[in-house]
Amino acid sequence: METACNRLHVTWLPTKLFGELISPVFRKLDATVPVLAVCGGTDLNEDVYNVDYFKVMTKSVQRSRAVIVFTQSMLTRFQEFWPDYKGLLKMIPQAVNVNRELAYRDLETHVNWLTKRLGVELTRYFVIVGRLRPVKDPQFALQPFIEWNSKPVTVLNQKTDEQLSRPYHHHLIYIGSVVSLLGRTENDHTCIQTKFSASHVKNNR
Repeated sequence: METACNRLHVTWLPTKLFGELISPVFRKLDATVPVLAVCGGTDLNEDVYNVDYFKVMTKSVQRSRAVIVFTQSMLTRFQEFWPDYKGLLKMIPQAVNVNRELAYRDLETHVNWLTKRLGVELTRYFVIVGRLRPVKDPQFALQPFIEWNSKPVTVLNQKTDEQLSRPYHHHLIYIGSVVSLLGRTENDHTCIQTKFSASHVKNNR
């Protein structure tokens, strides 16, 4: 709650967390306080089919002065589920304005810092930062990544035009998990750790 401007900013994602932690505060909120709701993809693609979550979301919609979605398709889906919504419905695309010159200028510094933290030299790497729902779980892609990463890479000798085949490992960096905060079991983490230890994959939490 932002007391200076008398506004409560509610983020639905994930709906489970909203229902368990924020909903009690939401119910006690003075009716004169305007509410802004931010609707994410998981809400409209998955949580609307959960009866309990949908009830929570509907109460949020009814209490909100405005709702923000990120894409036109999400706006359309919102209108399908809550066609009578009277508040302001606004699409604001998710985007980050990146200054390429500054990003490349500091790239070496950031890579060196990450290398020291991970304890491995990074040449080619992929980064997975957290996950919010099962389809984003790195275990879905981990085994194919291990198999692909174990295959030798064919490179061309620039001087002789001869094709050479040699191993060339890519690093997969997995950082944290949003789901782990919401009851992810220890067995899941153990499974991921076991695969990591055998596949040139680093896990940094």
